[in-house]
Amino acid sequence: MNKKQFGYKVLGPIFYNFCEILREYQLCYSDAKALYASRAGVRIKDLFILYLKNNGYSESCDQQDFWVSRFSVYKAFLDRDFEYVLPFMINAFLHMTYKNMLKCIIPNSKCDSKYANETITLDIFRKIYYEDQSNCSKALRKHFNEQEILFNEYLDQNFSNTKNLLIIDSGWHATGQAMFMRNLKQFNWVSLYFGRWNPTGKNAWHFYNVTGCIIEHNFYNPFKPETAILRYFHLIEDILEPSMPSVEYYLKENGKVISNADRSKIKAEKDPLFEGIIEYFNDSKPRISPYVISLNSKKAIKRLKKMICFPNKKIAELLVTPPRSNDFGKTTATPVLNFNRSRKLKEKIKSIKRSLWKEGQIAIEFSWLHKLINIIIEIKYYIKHIKRKLIV
Repeated sequence: MNKKQFGYKVLGPIFYNFCEILREYQLCYSDAKALYASRAGVRIKDLFILYLKNNGYSESCDQQDFWVSRFSVYKAFLDRDFEYVLPFMINAFLHMTYKNMLKCIIPNSKCDSKYANETITLDIFRKIYYEDQSNCSKALRKHFNEQEILFNEYLDQNFSNTKNLLIIDSGWHATGQAMFMRNLKQFNWVSLYFGRWNPTGKNAWHFYNVTGCIIEHNFYNPFKPETAILRYFHLIEDILEPSMPSVEYYLKENGKVISNADRSKIKAEKDPLFEGIIEYFNDSKPRISPYVISLNSKKAIKRLKKMICFPNKKIAELLVTPPRSNDFGKTTATPVLNFNRSRKLKEKIKSIKRSLWKEGQIAIEFSWLHKLINIIIEIKYYIKHIKRKLIV
């Protein structure tokens, strides 16, 4: 099986089901606007429009691109909801110094603050934001204030006459949704995600307005095949995110607020996984029963679970995605797998711990023992799940 065949046979039925579920939800919100949040929303929208077209369905509500990112949302709400947004902002720049964080937020800026070499923490950021009178900290405060104003104008220009706004994205924790609900109460914010996930177990008060169309779980559950995707969620993100910049800021051109990213910024690159999904959509018979669509998706998910949890080296090479961008203005990227197999056991373990898909890295590091190791890991997950059930 090559990448295009994997996209067709395994991913195609899953995303086809996702689009059918989106269609059914949108029928309940005919007065809403469906906002496809970049970057994943760009391809979700393309798939959804193709799904409607191939099945002869009409749009039940207005379909629009929504140029946002976690970074742009944090900027927009930091000033007005400081203590709520701050921990999320700090987490994005964990272990970074102020001067390095500043380069990510305002590129080419010079840091003249006495806190320049301080590692960013909650307390340090508060001092920078409220007390520091250096030129760079003044510029930082000005930037956040401008981004808040521009984001509000962006919403007014595009969505002011609509009450119900449906955010459609890959998922997972809906932190942006929570900030919208806290700070923009004139709208009814509803999120329709591929997956909804709360791995921290903390109070996710906003989840009552967030739906995971394919996955709604906080942990991997061996008895629920779809939750295996949580063990390698980067696969879904990579499939849905075209090669383009993330939204980092808003600006005004000819009286209209735009972002630094739009569809014109998408790079034309071959993507056999996504091409396989498109081909599946085009080959599918129109108006199949939702029950059959769901059944096909469940079969594909079982197959995907096996590939994610028990891969060999060939499967790891098939499913590996390009290095994941670290976003938030950073120029670095993190590789999903390291194919330079380590010789020493200690190095192998380190490589597995650093990997974004541990089961795939195990298959690379232990060509003979990988199956046994992954079976042992799976047994541990079964035990963990049973313990959770007993506690409840």
